[in-house]
Amino acid sequence: MEDFSEIVRLKEEGNNLFKQKEYQKAIACYQQGLSILLAKDLIHIQNEEEPEEEASTVEDPIDLSKHNDFDAIPEQQEETKQEDKTEVVEEFKTPIVLSEEEKTKRELEVILRSNSAACYLEMEHFERAVQECSKAISIDSKHTKSLYRRIKANEKLENYDQIITDIKSMEEITNGTSEYEMVKKLLLPQLPKFEDLRKKKMEVEMQKMWGQLKDLGNSVLGAFGLNLDNFKFNKDPASGNYNVSFGNK
Repeated sequence: MEDFSEIVRLKEEGNNLFKQKEYQKAIACYQQGLSILLAKDLIHIQNEEEPEEEASTVEDPIDLSKHNDFDAIPEQQEETKQEDKTEVVEEFKTPIVLSEEEKTKRELEVILRSNSAACYLEMEHFERAVQECSKAISIDSKHTKSLYRRIKANEKLENYDQIITDIKSMEEITNGTSEYEMVKKLLLPQLPKFEDLRKKKMEVEMQKMWGQLKDLGNSVLGAFGLNLDNFKFNKDPASGNYNVSFGNK
């Protein structure tokens, strides 16, 4: 069993520094803990002995220690026989069971990244906060602290699509738990506001895009002494269709 005591010590030191509002120093502790944690995986892989190849039809087992992303297991080499392919597909239906050691590693990485994000939020480094939250969520999609912190950071960045998605995820994740009241009180009432802000942002972006297209069109039509103001788009109230008419201006 691996010793995680130094990583836990760095996490606690970072937490104390956070309480003292020493955010940069706290980040340094969390990132040092992450470096040690990720180095453990690298050293473990490098020290492994490669098994000798034997003439056998039995497939090599998948070594989970070699993969940080357990949802993306590399495909086994395809066999020539169709019945063998069927066996491979059936094998991948078996759920992956993580060891207690691997669970601890994942939990520590999520906490260290989420705590780093909390520091970046306080320092108003919102993009870095989103990055750390997203890395934590990629490991544990139900980590509510990371989801909440990503919502707060994305609010400053005006990333309303992601905010709405994360609020709905938190509603689903916390339903039936003690955290649901917090979501119900603080986040769900804000959904209409964020949906309205998303709509307004899309309208602004559409106007900007049409403005750019108009400039491009005018640069082309200018060679013929025309511009887009010569063309009028009239909506037919009966059909809802648009008609284009031309007039000198």
